[in-house]
Amino acid sequence: MFEGFREHLVEYNRHEKPASTFYHRHFSKNGAKVATYVFLKLGISPNFISLISFLTVFACSFFIAHSQYLGLSLVLLQLSYIFDCSDGVVARITGKGSKFGEMVDVSFDRILGAIFSFSLFIHLVMNYSLDPEEYFIYAILLTSYLSFTFVSTLRGYIFKELKNKAKEKKKGLVINLAFIIYEFIDTGIYYLIISIAVVVGLLDWVVALYGLMALPLILANYLICWKVINENRRISE
Repeated sequence: MFEGFREHLVEYNRHEKPASTFYHRHFSKNGAKVATYVFLKLGISPNFISLISFLTVFACSFFIAHSQYLGLSLVLLQLSYIFDCSDGVVARITGKGSKFGEMVDVSFDRILGAIFSFSLFIHLVMNYSLDPEEYFIYAILLTSYLSFTFVSTLRGYIFKELKNKAKEKKKGLVINLAFIIYEFIDTGIYYLIISIAVVVGLLDWVVALYGLMALPLILANYLICWKVINENRRISE
């Protein structure tokens, strides 16, 4: 089945987009190289790959909300992200990329983010002895991370010159600190750390950490967009 895999890697590298983080580059992308090869051999369409990824995360969200199959969920979440890294490459290799497919991919990601966050909140309510005020705080913290994913996605589509900006290397203390935070907040590593936290019973601490990390990144996104607006204004004058 793996005949021609070397040739596939050449084609994959030609059509893939740059990785955004260390984990994305060395783990998720390597898994996607194998997954895209299998999907291409089986003739599975990009939109169907997106659907597989969607259903996998949906199932894991159900398991986490009900505190069942937590170890399996950890593995499946990583597979779902590998599939998410594969659908776009398959679309570009086969020439089946479309605006509709891109909309399906992006909207599925954001919908799943909301469903996954809600499942984490249910898990907190069912398994942790917290006061009502603390539940409200954790809801805000989960919303903080979810808001970051929405803001960063919108930034790339409204300010097209900033799309995939996190994948560029920058200099400067503040920017480098933001990139260090981003290394741990990208989807693949987020799924991994959250899943481990669920299994070992540290979800409350990890949710608090991610919620707090997301706040400065949300602010940074708005500041970057404001800077671009001012630069464009000066150029037009």
